[in-house]
Amino acid sequence: MIYEQRNFLYYSMAEIIFRRIATPWYHSDIVIRFSPLGRQQSKSLAVLHGLTRSVIRTRKQELLVRSEHQTGEENIEVLGEER
Repeated sequence: MIYEQRNFLYYSMAEIIFRRIATPWYHSDIVIRFSPLGRQQSKSLAVLHGLTRSVIRTRKQELLVRSEHQTGEENIEVLGEER
């Protein structure tokens, strides 16, 4: 289900980008911000960023667990800190 949602959002963002390129008045960030297309873009980007963060968080946890099993210690410093 996550993959279907992600793929739909990718295609949605591709369509938004194409419409921004093809339509001259959507070139302006101010105009796009107040248009329905801009609201759709903001929502899609928020969801995509959330999915990306969850993938990063999951993989980071997997790396921590794997490194703890290999060395017997926590290697939090190796992975960096969250901003």
